[in-house]
Amino acid sequence: MNSMHWLRGLVYRLRAAFHRRRNARRYLASRHLRGDGIEIGAMHFPLPPHRGMRVKYVDNTSLEDSIAKFPELRGQNLVRPDFIEDGFELASFSPASQDFVIANRVLEHAPNPLRTLSNWVRVLRPGGALLVSVPLAEACFDRGRTETTLGHLLQDFQATTEQLAARNLVHYVEWLSISEPAILSVGNPAYQKASAVEIERRAAELCHLQAEIHFHTFSRNSFESILRHFASHTPVGLRVAQVLETGGEVAAVLIRIH
Repeated sequence: MNSMHWLRGLVYRLRAAFHRRRNARRYLASRHLRGDGIEIGAMHFPLPPHRGMRVKYVDNTSLEDSIAKFPELRGQNLVRPDFIEDGFELASFSPASQDFVIANRVLEHAPNPLRTLSNWVRVLRPGGALLVSVPLAEACFDRGRTETTLGHLLQDFQATTEQLAARNLVHYVEWLSISEPAILSVGNPAYQKASAVEIERRAAELCHLQAEIHFHTFSRNSFESILRHFASHTPVGLRVAQVLETGGEVAAVLIRIH
């Protein structure tokens, strides 16, 4: 099989996985999401709302800035954010102000996932739902990276700002050693991985810039166990209503009890 046939096969598999993910997200939304809520980081893949949902969008950049940052997305159906702010914090949102929060393929970008989950749950009304999904590391360019454990996330949650930056540096090195080469080598047999010295240099630069990467990686089992621990240890009261693996990702719905 030549490289062109391999690349076409990859595109076909990615498209099939995307449609499975989209259908799974719609199914979870139809079962658990109602009322007024927000979607974080929807970009060009917003969750299509059903008639019982009214959605507003949160992103850390404007539509124009997103197009400037990702020119390959020009002409695609990017949503215009209603709120431009840090979606990990949701600082402008009052507690218990939303019926639902949607965050698809966002949590893996958070340097401190347990804090981010706490912020998302904070804005839910009692009975409100959080729909959150992450990619499966073994099904994407993160394959081969160290799976994030609950213990690791607990240490992130307890770390100071300086300690978290040092911990992030390790993630940048792993990203540059495994994830970025997996992305750049697709269809490019001449691609050569950077040296260890160059990786260390770039990792320090990315850490200084607080560049966005996949900081954490998950399997179905690890993600579910993390969510169940989080649900049982948060003061607002949560239950894990459903966990669904499909199309290279795992999605879950958490319901706020009180």
